[in-house]
Amino acid sequence: MTFKGRKALKFSYSRRVPRKALLGEQYVFDGFRLDPHRAIITQGGERVPLTPRAVQTLTELIENSGLVVSKDVLIERIWGTAVDENNLNQSISAIRRALGDTPKRARYIVTVPGSGYRFVGVVEVESPLLLASETATQQGETVLAVQPKPVSNSTWHGLALPAGAVLVATVLTIAFTVGRWNNSKSNPKRGLEISESSVRLADANRLRVVGDAVRALEMANEAVALEPDSWQARLTRTQALKNLGRFQEAHTEAILAQNLLMRRERRVEPLIEVQLRQLDLDYAGASKGLKKLVAEQPESMDLAIQLAWSEADAKNYEDALTTIKAARRLPGAERNPELDRVNATALGMLGENSAALNLVLQAQQKAMTVRGGSSLGRLVLLEGGLRMNLLESAAMDVVQRGRALCQVEQDEMCVAKSYRVEGNRYVDHRQYYLAMKSYRKAMPIAQRQMNFQEMERLFEGLSAAVDGINENPRQASMNQVLSSDSLYQTMFVAKR
Repeated sequence: MTFKGRKALKFSYSRRVPRKALLGEQYVFDGFRLDPHRAIITQGGERVPLTPRAVQTLTELIENSGLVVSKDVLIERIWGTAVDENNLNQSISAIRRALGDTPKRARYIVTVPGSGYRFVGVVEVESPLLLASETATQQGETVLAVQPKPVSNSTWHGLALPAGAVLVATVLTIAFTVGRWNNSKSNPKRGLEISESSVRLADANRLRVVGDAVRALEMANEAVALEPDSWQARLTRTQALKNLGRFQEAHTEAILAQNLLMRRERRVEPLIEVQLRQLDLDYAGASKGLKKLVAEQPESMDLAIQLAWSEADAKNYEDALTTIKAARRLPGAERNPELDRVNATALGMLGENSAALNLVLQAQQKAMTVRGGSSLGRLVLLEGGLRMNLLESAAMDVVQRGRALCQVEQDEMCVAKSYRVEGNRYVDHRQYYLAMKSYRKAMPIAQRQMNFQEMERLFEGLSAAVDGINENPRQASMNQVLSSDSLYQTMFVAKR
């Protein structure tokens, strides 16, 4: 048999035990083609929009076709660490949507309650014998014609080759692949970069969902460095920057992500639009967009948390609690500290400080188990604010402890917020000069990051402090001290 052009020898197989794909092998079923080495899946020549982790999950199921693969095994093999089970659930849901599968009428992936998942589709495998005779002839290379002969005692049916031919063909496959890399105009490490970028991106999103925005940004930065033209990496970086309150950088990154997507796919990504609305403080518009996305992806913890925060920022605290209640039914919710943080925030704004405090204390324990250093600092700061509302004497110490954690994590906006909370405490105790000092420490950070939300809250505190200074005769001497304070003068003039 002589191969002409770039054709592949197809064969079907019977699997008795799990076996990893050989170099160049691809799995084909019902019009889908899965390349396990590049972690991509196509249909009719078009790439199916699945993340590399989702493709790896599907690959693991296919390579154990007919067998039940437990959730623990899938998480260990795909993620390699103890991650939230929600990551696996999202991957399975994404795979089912991409394949047109459903849990109730499964054609490919069957859920085995209490155990895991089983792939039940009929799969063919394309062999690694990809021989490009035309290309080889142009390059002055010899084209090999392989004559298959029956081989006994083989578990592979339809591909019977002599042992020597298999060895030669495999070597040629490797040589052909390397030759394509060496002769390509593109970066020869491109495939490796994409794989590494995907890993960083998955880690970034996992960390972001549990509230560890600092480490999420580190992973997103690495993903962008590996694949600067990826709009998904830019979007994840946007979300991490926004969660850290770095609005100016986040806005720039969101615009870049949208431009990359428009240039590549000529479409607008709703989630990017949501980020831009939030950065413009249009929380009502952002909530509306997120509700549509949550309706389309009801199993997404990420979207549910984003919606709850957007509703809380819009001061629709009852709506936020309704969203959180629905999110509590999602897998992994009981281990997610960020879900508890937004829940406690909404409860605190409704005056339910004791219930909110209990949630925060539980969330702190969760944050430590998921290595959420950044979320831990913000949770301790939230605890301090709630203790202030409860008039506890130790509240200021808790706020300072939260600030110290945020400083270690280099979470600037968290530090700024701690000074604002401190300033609010001083205003409540009519210590207006001390309040002004705290607000002065926070304002440059908010201005530098162009965080208009934080600036607005700081001006509210400053306004209360200026009112207190002007209305209190005992603070007349303080006015002389503040006369050289530009921030005070700005507020004083505005009040007049």
